[in-house]
Amino acid sequence: MSYPLSSEVSPGQPTAAAHYNNLRADALRLGCADADAVTLAALLARWEDGLRLDVLGSNRVRVPASPAEPVSLVIDGAPLQITQPADLSVSSAPSGAACDYFVFALRSPGSSGFCLDVNTSSLESSGRRRIGRFYWDGTRITPGSLRSERGQFLQGVLGSLAAQSAGGRLSLSAGEGLPPQDIAAAGTVYYGPWRGNRVGLYSEGFGWREWEFAELSLSLQGLAANTNADIFLRHDGSALVLEKTAWSSSTQRAAALRRQDGVLVKDGAPGWRYLGTLRTTAEAGKCDDSGLKRFVWNAENRAPRGLRWSSETLHTYDAGVYRAWNNDASQCAQAVVGLAGEAAWLYATVDATPASMAVYGVGLNSTNLPAFETGMLTGSARQRAACGGYASPQAGLNTVCVLEYSSGVSTFTRAQINGLLMA
Repeated sequence: MSYPLSSEVSPGQPTAAAHYNNLRADALRLGCADADAVTLAALLARWEDGLRLDVLGSNRVRVPASPAEPVSLVIDGAPLQITQPADLSVSSAPSGAACDYFVFALRSPGSSGFCLDVNTSSLESSGRRRIGRFYWDGTRITPGSLRSERGQFLQGVLGSLAAQSAGGRLSLSAGEGLPPQDIAAAGTVYYGPWRGNRVGLYSEGFGWREWEFAELSLSLQGLAANTNADIFLRHDGSALVLEKTAWSSSTQRAAALRRQDGVLVKDGAPGWRYLGTLRTTAEAGKCDDSGLKRFVWNAENRAPRGLRWSSETLHTYDAGVYRAWNNDASQCAQAVVGLAGEAAWLYATVDATPASMAVYGVGLNSTNLPAFETGMLTGSARQRAACGGYASPQAGLNTVCVLEYSSGVSTFTRAQINGLLMA
């Protein structure tokens, strides 16, 4: 094929039938024969350029456009273009029960542009071309569910799925995902980039969508003293936001978690991604993250965090049953854990002068039962001994204390706990 088939004519030269047919073939099929090619109209029937969809408010959609970034598409063979945003009208906004909606571009006679409409049916008709879809949850368009038809097609062609990972960490220090210093009485929790600045959120009816984020913050105001709270991430329709949900007790959630495609989310609200758990101190709305009170736990991107406690309270004990150090259960290190399943390393040292035998151990959530094999001192002089091992923290508040036991009147002088858990 030689394109174009037609050639220039001179003024006054009659147009022959062959020349006219060549012009027609050039215009319709780039010079090809009928049997060898479809028409340009058929080829461009589904053409579009520059089209994307944005959520407008909570119940409308927009096709952004400008003179510098026009949006073009073909409807019923007519090439159309807009240079100003096309917004779904208020009267056409979705309403009623939750369901899938489809977005259409509408052609109007006498106009070279298009307007928008939505419908629960995906079927196209004369003058109506389907350009996108979203999920209506009964009150608003679910964030992340709005997708163009081209985006949906490309995702299927590439066989790609939106990432479900979360690249951030919870912290009580702005700009520090893993603060090296002890933090006390913080009134704000932060979620900032750590291994990345992207996070996947689930959109009901459509699946996962990856969002880019900068550091987010959440006030702990409103949380009662000595209260566990789960921290969630969701999209409110305009931005990513953090949410908190208090537990009903130190070891029991008020709102359950469940797994959505393996990722922990709030039960009944799969768009709320679980980020971790924290605990307030004896002061309402305040949280510590220290060796003594490790009260921030991350669901992902956990890192080793230390536990530390020590006491030099001289006292005696002469009973053959375990009790907390100096009979004071408040003498302990504490940590909150969002989910059980990972072991912690716990290590204790004790200075004591035994009567005939002084025994000690490490209690995890117990003041009368050691978590693992204990240390023992014998003789009559002051001695120091150590013991350590792995133990499994429970979900919720965990207390770690030194337990003591004595045959005869033993003098206990000093105790120290060091530990390491993933948080």
